[in-house]
Amino acid sequence: MINSQNKIIIDTREKKPLWYGKNTTKKKLEVGDYTNKKKIGIIHIERKSPGDLYQSIIQQHDRFRRELIKAKQLKIKLFILVECAKNTFLKKLWNDHSTELQTPTKTLQQIIETIERKYETPIIWCKNRNEMKKIIKMILKWKTYKKY
Repeated sequence: MINSQNKIIIDTREKKPLWYGKNTTKKKLEVGDYTNKKKIGIIHIERKSPGDLYQSIIQQHDRFRRELIKAKQLKIKLFILVECAKNTFLKKLWNDHSTELQTPTKTLQQIIETIERKYETPIIWCKNRNEMKKIIKMILKWKTYKKY
């Protein structure tokens, strides 16, 4: 059984949660999709499929930028976890219609570097949902991370 402080909090707007059941609770989060009681307002995690990330940084970049700025203003350390390898994302190999995606690899790389540098938001590339779940739990167990 999970300690109530470690129970995963899932944002109410999360469409495809990684977890269901008694070890989770739903709550509207200011930013991100996941946290826990100990880390709420300190560390939040934004889960992205490769398509979500592409859409967020290319087609909905203003909204996504506002979320990154909001996390920084609230002093919440936001981590972005993406459900694919970085190279797979950059080369658009995750999409059957990759020829329709016009953004060059170099531009995608520059945007990713800007997010990590300017907004101090690490992007972590995960092989699959199971690896993503393990990484989220690991991040939320960090004891020494405090608001920056």
